[in-house]
Amino acid sequence: MELNDVNSDSVNPLAVPAQTSRGTDGRPVFRSGGQAGKGILFLRSGSLGTQGLQQQQHPPVNESINAASHKVARGTRACGQWTELVPASALERLAKHRDMQPTRVHSHPDAQSHLLPTGPVSTRATRQNLIRVRRDPNLRFKAGPQGANCHRHAATPRLPRIDARRASSHRNLTHVCAVAVARGEMGEVVYDCGYFRLYKDGHAERDRAAHDVAPAGFDAETGVTSKDVVIDAATGVAARLYLPPVVHAAAASSATTTKKLPVLVFFHGGYFIVGSPSHPLFHRYVNSLAATARAVAVSVRYRLAPEDPLPAAYDDSWAALRWVLSGEDPWLTDHGDLGRVFLSGVSAGANIAHNMAIAAGTNTLHKHTRIEGVILLHPSFAGEKKMEEEDDEFWRSNKDRWAVIFPGAAANGGLDDPRINPMAAGAPRLANLAGQRMLVSMASEDPRAPRGWAYCDAVRASGWRGELRCFESEGAHAFFVPEHGSPEAVKLMDRLPAKDERRRGFRPPHAATPGKVAMDSGRAEVVFECGDFRLYSDGHVERTGGMEFVPAGFDADTGVTSKDVVIDAATGVSARLYLPAIQTDATAATKLPILVIFHGGYFVVGSPGCPNFHRYINTLVSKAGVVAVSVDYRLAPEHLLPAAYDDSWAALNWAVSGAAADPWLSDHGDLGRVFVAGASAGANIAHNMAVAATPPALVERVEGVILLHPSFCGEQELEDEAEEFWRDNKKRWAVIFPGARGGTDDPRINPMAAADLLAKLAGKRLFVSTASEDPRASRGRAYCDAVRASGWPGKVEWFESKGEGHAFFVSDHSSHEAVALMDRVVAFVAGH
Repeated sequence: MELNDVNSDSVNPLAVPAQTSRGTDGRPVFRSGGQAGKGILFLRSGSLGTQGLQQQQHPPVNESINAASHKVARGTRACGQWTELVPASALERLAKHRDMQPTRVHSHPDAQSHLLPTGPVSTRATRQNLIRVRRDPNLRFKAGPQGANCHRHAATPRLPRIDARRASSHRNLTHVCAVAVARGEMGEVVYDCGYFRLYKDGHAERDRAAHDVAPAGFDAETGVTSKDVVIDAATGVAARLYLPPVVHAAAASSATTTKKLPVLVFFHGGYFIVGSPSHPLFHRYVNSLAATARAVAVSVRYRLAPEDPLPAAYDDSWAALRWVLSGEDPWLTDHGDLGRVFLSGVSAGANIAHNMAIAAGTNTLHKHTRIEGVILLHPSFAGEKKMEEEDDEFWRSNKDRWAVIFPGAAANGGLDDPRINPMAAGAPRLANLAGQRMLVSMASEDPRAPRGWAYCDAVRASGWRGELRCFESEGAHAFFVPEHGSPEAVKLMDRLPAKDERRRGFRPPHAATPGKVAMDSGRAEVVFECGDFRLYSDGHVERTGGMEFVPAGFDADTGVTSKDVVIDAATGVSARLYLPAIQTDATAATKLPILVIFHGGYFVVGSPGCPNFHRYINTLVSKAGVVAVSVDYRLAPEHLLPAAYDDSWAALNWAVSGAAADPWLSDHGDLGRVFVAGASAGANIAHNMAVAATPPALVERVEGVILLHPSFCGEQELEDEAEEFWRDNKKRWAVIFPGARGGTDDPRINPMAAADLLAKLAGKRLFVSTASEDPRASRGRAYCDAVRASGWPGKVEWFESKGEGHAFFVSDHSSHEAVALMDRVVAFVAGH
């Protein structure tokens, strides 16, 4: 009879004698099927799982133990206080951790277990409702810290791990407690890392913070929605699925495209011993990853050692990957492109991701499925031979830990088992790795970094035909999980290849060729730096700002309502639509001008969801009385120009299509009064859209063009142009648009280089604003002069703000000059 076969409805486990014998040290050794047991017993009250167990018989008593051990106090006090000794009779049939099955033993109804956390919980939730009780020399156990959250973790490998939100059918599973074996000393600590200790006898002592839980559901910060699913109830393998906001935007719009998103299969870290998809830090990280990458994410919950020694985690992860590729969940079939699957993981999860890539490269996958890329974030590798630059203490600790969590590896070389040492002799050929692209990231202060770099070298030398990029961040191991908003974490997130169709095919101007390793930013020249970001000569950008995001919705300050819509899922182009407060009287029948506006950010940062820009558009829409379309175009250097121009052109044509675009435009927008506008780089885009809008259908609909602090340049420095700024602009342009004709004399950045095009601008009126302290001002003034001289028949209006810098009106919207500029824009739209 297993421990989970004991039923408190018919017996009191505290009174059931255990099979015991004496060890060489004189302490009781509890036996189950002839095996010495060192572990944890889980006690619960309730009747879940009792059906069919009533007839089980308890094993005969082979031995008795010290009579004093049978004295039981019925009361169990709250966490943080003393708990009376639970006798050996309750600690029946313990098995070694690696052989333990789900241990669900019911406590006696008389026991005061109501002092423990109560209420409906899931089998997974029991992992948070366990109290580690330590032995006191006086045969008492001290519980964990005070409070209802003083819980520890224990695996339930053969039961489905159901999301707590679905636990209504398990209401009788109400009280859970873990009682340590009365075995004296806890044993030798072989690995200690803050939130857990791993003991030589195979058990783990986990800090409660390591098993905090964040529920699945909607995340307001990222717009991502998640849910928990059970993959295999027999083993308890489960996953948390994530849908990015672009999916919801597509569902809310009239877009009919069926273009699907890449699928990211993610494995959490935690030394194979702690962690889960529901841990708040991992949950937050994957939320952010799904939103940024615009991918459907699957965060795998695998069994943990030492309760379930390796290779259980590998087996579970392989089962989860095959489940994903089978498309058994509607989120995967409806929204995921199973021909574009990425494998990713952090720390031990990155180790798992590597092993899954090896397995996927040598096994037949489901038809029409494909592994496109592999992302290893601070991978955990080791080896029997210490590397020269490897920390000795860390290497020895790795050996001790590996021997405990994977005892079967000893027969396969210990730390030279290929699953922990991919470079070991006899390991599967790295040339067989699945995927066409791979990113391996390390951290400068991580003792695992030497193994990570060695792995990169080995993959490169193996003849693997994919594109390999290796990257090192400043910081400690897995810093990006708890410090997800730090500059280095943002920089790493930007480097991830698992992007949606907007990011697909990322290959910056100096990107590594297949089989070559791209160097990290520390080895690349900074070619442009401006507060929020750095642009490097290898084409990547380090973003420290400008990518913040606020969701669409109702704005109480202005009465404006906004929503996000997908324009083209194939490229990822989308827009945020804004609708002012609609009057209910007869004036409501009057349709409003349509403002198509493009955000700034040097073509490198920014989005309609940027808080400052979103606030600015809310205010503009409210004051001007327009329906606005704020375009989210692809950014360089991940998508080099002219991608932003192409996206913006598609968005403009979509906006003027009326009913075919969105009801907000057809019901409330005047398609005969379209204004094309932008700020900074967005103003550059607006100019180019006005130049391109030559088809009669567009020419007739565009009434005006609004360029706010436009970003222009040229090969020839202007007399009143700041030289340093001009040179920076040239460098930046060369990196984000290497295919430009004539460098910065390409007409898209230098409109004066093709003056004949200025005479063909769409619209009847042009408004250009500059700021006296903005180094772009001289180009803006020159642009106005060139348009006037071109013979363009429309009216040109120039407005300059005194004493202000570039795009000040976005961040400082309430200043005197910002209000004055807003008033001029509103008057321009009104035709005054």
